[in-house]
Amino acid sequence: MEGKAQILELVEQAITTYDQREEWCSKLDALKEKAAIDYRKHCLEVRELQRQLDYSLKLEEFLRTKGTVRLTAADAKAEAKRLEQQELEMQAYNNCVNILDAI
Repeated sequence: MEGKAQILELVEQAITTYDQREEWCSKLDALKEKAAIDYRKHCLEVRELQRQLDYSLKLEEFLRTKGTVRLTAADAKAEAKRLEQQELEMQAYNNCVNILDAI
């Protein structure tokens, strides 16, 4: 009877241990799946951030180029206008000098 009781106890311990093993294996599988999902999510986020960074760099380069061209064009216009104004003033001055000489 004692032997049967010991065998019964050992069998119950084996069953309990097996159940714990099954539980831990299922937890491990769940953690592996969660890790895989997190990894895929992380990869998607990194790709999205890289895409946004590339877009921002391209946009910055475009705006820098466009801004430089506009500033150059605006500066050229202002310089041309200033030279034209200066030429008109010089013509008015020469006209005044010619009138005075004629008088």
